Amino acid sequence: MYRGLVLVLVLLIAFSTILLPWRAEAQAAEMPRVVAVDLSRTTVYRGYQWIEVTVYVYTPPGTAVTSLSGFANLSAGIVTSTPLAWIVPISPVSKTVGNVTYEISNLLVARVPIPFGAVAGRGELAISITLVPGGANATFYTYRFPVTILDHTVVDRARMEAQVRLENARALLAVLEAVGGAPMPELRSMLDSISASFDRADVALYDAGDVETALEIYESVARDSSGLISQAIAVLVARQDQARLSLERRLSGIEGNLSSAAARISALERSVESAAEAIRTNEASIRSLATALGNYSNTINSYLVALDKSITDTNNKIESLSRMIGAQISNVSSTINTRLDSISSALSTAQLALAVVAVVMLIGFGITGFVRKK
Repeated sequence: MYRGLVLVLVLLIAFSTILLPWRAEAQAAEMPRVVAVDLSRTTVYRGYQWIEVTVYVYTPPGTAVTSLSGFANLSAGIVTSTPLAWIVPISPVSKTVGNVTYEISNLLVARVPIPFGAVAGRGELAISITLVPGGANATFYTYRFPVTILDHTVVDRARMEAQVRLENARALLAVLEAVGGAPMPELRSMLDSISASFDRADVALYDAGDVETALEIYESVARDSSGLISQAIAVLVARQDQARLSLERRLSGIEGNLSSAAARISALERSVESAAEAIRTNEASIRSLATALGNYSNTINSYLVALDKSITDTNNKIESLSRMIGAQISNVSSTINTRLDSISSALSTAQLALAVVAVVMLIGFGITGFVRKK
């Protein structure tokens, strides 16, 4: 009988030895604990990206968390420490770890910036958590994650190249529109679209930290800007060709007009030369005529002077002759009267008349002969 009791006691002691650790583990498993730590990324561009840290703390039903805190410590040539913020979501967040899904009602979150001063290459992000459950001692957790720090100058060069090509395209388009004298609406629309893409890349880079998307857009902007420049130049060249052809046609017409005008001018020159030659000939003739007229005028003047002198002399002679004739007539008349008186008685009236006529005729013949002698 005693042996049976001893056996039972031994079995009870053995079972209690096995059950006590199991109860202790079960009680520990029912305490609030960290079930997972997530990082948004482990490869980051310094200066432009950050790492989102999320710590999931599972709080079993009937338990509570008295205190929850933590830090995210980045080691990448320099050391930075970012505190974790304790967040209690309005509704529990489901988190699956392995094959188990937990309803999470306590979170620790932080955004860990990657400064420009971080050294490119390998780094480490250490997450330190302090959890104090209700009515229990604090529990400490430490998680270490390797991270890769990428050089930010790649992003700077891509953005700079895209911006420079975009500005070059904008300036060139403005210049070509001014030189061409006409707008290019299609290319202007393309330029606006490229500018909008560049703005979207900046939003992705600075606001969302999505460097990969930003780099893709920057490359597209640079490529499209170069294409726009080529198209703008091609359009300008085409317009210049059209303008050149139009100008050539106009010049051809002008050349034809100039040729016709040159022919007319040549004919006019020949006519002018002929007219000038005729004028020179006429001038010589006129000079000869003028000389002849001058000589003729001098001769006429001489003749007129001589004639005037002759007329004057003649007038003087006629006056002298008249005086002499008058005197002679007076004498003849006196003689005739005397004679007539002496013969009047002998002659009849008819005879007397004939005698008078004969005397007069004799006197006329005498005067005429005298004038001829003079």
